Amino acid sequence: MHTDRRFFQPFFILLRAVSFFFLVFLASCGGGGGGDYADPTVDASGSQILVANLFTAQVTSAPAGGATISGTVTLEVKGSNIANVELLPAEGYLPRYAIFTVSDDKTTATATLDTTKLPDGALVARISAFDTPAGSATANEIVAMPARTWNIKNSARPDSGNFSAQLVSAPADGATISGTVTLEVSGSNIQNVELLPTQGYVPILARFTVSSDKTKATLSLDTTQLDDGPMAVRISAFNAPAGSPASEIVVMSGRTWTIKNKATPGSFSARLVSAPADGATISGSVRLEIAGSGIKNAELLPPSGYLPIYATFDVSSDGTRATLDLDTTKLQNGQFAVRISAFNVPARTPGASEIVAMASRTWTIRNKSWSIADLGSLGTGDSTAVAINDAGDIVGYSYPSSSSSVQRAFLYRNGQMIDLGTLGGGTSSAATAINNAGQIVGISSSSASLDRGYLYSNGVMRELGLPANVTRSVPYAINDAGNIVGNFSYSYSAQPTNHCSSYFCAFLFANGQMTDLGDFNQSDVQFTSAVGISQSGQIVANSGSKWGSSILLANGVYTKLPAITRPGATSTTSSYFMHGNGQIVGSSTGYAFLYANGVMTNIGQNIAPTDSSAFSHAYGINKNGAIVGHVYSNGTNMPFLYRNGSVTYLNNIQDVSASGWKPETAAAINSSGWIVGTAVNSQGRRHAYLLIPPWAQ
Repeated sequence: MHTDRRFFQPFFILLRAVSFFFLVFLASCGGGGGGDYADPTVDASGSQILVANLFTAQVTSAPAGGATISGTVTLEVKGSNIANVELLPAEGYLPRYAIFTVSDDKTTATATLDTTKLPDGALVARISAFDTPAGSATANEIVAMPARTWNIKNSARPDSGNFSAQLVSAPADGATISGTVTLEVSGSNIQNVELLPTQGYVPILARFTVSSDKTKATLSLDTTQLDDGPMAVRISAFNAPAGSPASEIVVMSGRTWTIKNKATPGSFSARLVSAPADGATISGSVRLEIAGSGIKNAELLPPSGYLPIYATFDVSSDGTRATLDLDTTKLQNGQFAVRISAFNVPARTPGASEIVAMASRTWTIRNKSWSIADLGSLGTGDSTAVAINDAGDIVGYSYPSSSSSVQRAFLYRNGQMIDLGTLGGGTSSAATAINNAGQIVGISSSSASLDRGYLYSNGVMRELGLPANVTRSVPYAINDAGNIVGNFSYSYSAQPTNHCSSYFCAFLFANGQMTDLGDFNQSDVQFTSAVGISQSGQIVANSGSKWGSSILLANGVYTKLPAITRPGATSTTSSYFMHGNGQIVGSSTGYAFLYANGVMTNIGQNIAPTDSSAFSHAYGINKNGAIVGHVYSNGTNMPFLYRNGSVTYLNNIQDVSASGWKPETAAAINSSGWIVGTAVNSQGRRHAYLLIPPWAQ
């Protein structure tokens, strides 16, 4: 890193100007010849002038300001006593766009700028020369080319092949590394990435693992398998498999790392291996790593003081490495000033020694925000969303008047809430489910004032036909083939004696016929209610003399879902939703659960891990395994999203609370991760909402 030279700059400029004039005067007195360029440190006879340490530099080749450039561009600087030349931003010293090659006599520096490794668009850059090598503690700077703006345009090249690659994570040049070091490259159409010597292609020091979509390549470099000492390497990406002819992008030009794994027994040391540079913009998950010896604890802390502790690192068992995958999505956007400190005793242990492995750096967190939208209502009353399909169509019900008990089913599509109406003679309706074909099922009152199930398709609401002696029906789910499940009720005089002798009976509606699904092979059954159907026709139902059992019907085989045990409680299981892929969610003995591939998983214990008395319910799951529901804990009802083993309480999301929203339910989630439910908005109205996480935008 270069030192700050702004205070001394005017003096140096003046000194150089006077010296240069004096030397040119001496050269002219000696009869110096013509030419485009004359070295001010050499007179006409070729003799060295007495001012041997004069430092000069000027650009001799570079595109004009405003030029459009592509491919490779040659840059050249000439002068005297040039030790280093860099292509830099208009201000500051990072990132370095290019480092020039300096001639042995320090009079000429050239760079071949490969613009294909830079994004298309405006590049504002200056060329600065220095009189000491890169990384020196002190250096004088001459801005050989003040800031110019060039327009990079490579995207139209026919041979680009949509191949791009850029470095995401690697130790800085000059870093000391140990243990396992994570290297990462991202881009498009990446087929092979290799850790290579700074020049040439052998030996191949390591090959990266490339993701199936060819957008990411990672390498966990085990430095314990390498000799301690300096290691000079580059990282190159290729658009063809190893051993095949390929285009190459050098995503990390030559860096020298010092491998140091051997430590003095009992010693305590710590040094930074990987972290974003000061001033960097970060998002998503960021890997931080330190290495050393005798490390017992490492923390991400404010620049001064010890609270709050932003994060605690995972320390290896041998105390030589500590890593942290910092999830910036859980932090507010904006500036984030931190340091990394290592300690030789465990957390909260007195008598600790501290090593500041990373002095204060300020990063700018810039993640996409959570977005919450008010779906409104069909009038002045409340609204509730209950389901969403993969196209983003949302269904539920709304009260047209705040003073009326009449409710109407709605479809929210393309920014509009549409009243689905009612069956003939009815006044109220509600939607319960929607499939990916846009077909909707729900209930509507009829002229007989009894709830009747309906199918809404192609803008028309039709009643589901009822079998003989059946008085009402409630459909709960519909798959993409249009098969519907739910429950119906027989008239009192016609109730079967073998099952559903009271309450409800599960049904399947397929090919225009409603069929009683029977007792699901259970004894002493007083009711059955089918609540989900998969794309392959699997059906899940709740049954029993009370709400206590959940049965899966698949290929003619009945499987009773297991119940989760809870001290002092009767074990029960109720399913609420089945995804098209057959995964089931619900609540068992007060714990939210996931049932998949014959395995019952208690996710409730992860949703409220510190409250053993909490009750949780899972209401929806998408194809990626993200689950929504709510938990009642410590007297508070909290809608949640459970994703990748981590829980997010919707009321605790900064973007949600800052906009004045208070979610009350999380009813459903689609494949994109869009969540719907009911919330109180900033005006105090209880409305249906659509919540879109940052990763789903």
